[in-house]
Amino acid sequence: MRRWGIFWGVALIAVGGLMLLDNLGLLGFDIWALLGPSFFVALGLWVLLAKPVRAPAIEGESLSISLQGATQGSVSIRHGAGKLQLGSGAPAGELLSGTFEGGVGQKSHVEGELIKASLRGPSSFVPHFWPTRSWSHGLNWNVTLNDDVPLLLNCRTGASETSFDLRGLKVQDFDLRCGASDVTLWLPEAAGHSRVDIRGGMGSIRIHVPEDVAARISHSSGMSDISIDPSRFPKRNGVHESPDFDSAVNRVEVRIRTGMSSVEIR
Repeated sequence: MRRWGIFWGVALIAVGGLMLLDNLGLLGFDIWALLGPSFFVALGLWVLLAKPVRAPAIEGESLSISLQGATQGSVSIRHGAGKLQLGSGAPAGELLSGTFEGGVGQKSHVEGELIKASLRGPSSFVPHFWPTRSWSHGLNWNVTLNDDVPLLLNCRTGASETSFDLRGLKVQDFDLRCGASDVTLWLPEAAGHSRVDIRGGMGSIRIHVPEDVAARISHSSGMSDISIDPSRFPKRNGVHESPDFDSAVNRVEVRIRTGMSSVEIR
């Protein structure tokens, strides 16, 4: 960084000197015709050659939300840009727990047997980037949910890398809206009859269906590339469906609507 401080110091002195000579009438050319292109050339060299510096650490915090006696849960997540990992493993008596780099806002309340909770990225969070050339990793959340409680899950993500491992959870309804995201999703293994609704913009979506789970998959897309395992989910009447879907104990209805995403279901 020291050499670039010297570089810009010398550049500023040179510019100041040329401007002084121009004011004294000692230059025989248009100084601004020279300085404009020179500035962008110097800026381009700096962007290409400057050594990236380590991004400042993002403050993290831990959070848990108690079930408060409820027997069902509804969780809403508004994440944004960064990384989100969600899975099973919250301690007994808790709806969810996790660590949240970049901060988090939360609300929860109980309605009869149902506890509703929401997690939201702080409105003041702004990723740190150029001119120091140190991109932050955005919000980095690791969330675990209760394994034993039937769940409704609603997620909104932006430009992010997300991993949803629902295998050990009793997710009955999963609603995902994702932007330019890289999404990996493992569907529930033993949640009975579940529904999954995904809307994506640009990015990639990979869905893993456990071996003992049947699936019915419908999709509509713009310019997306969609790959669905035909040996497990043959197409019939415009829908990909496991042969034993109607009789399966554990089954998932999957609906996907995408713009320019790459979708793979196995």
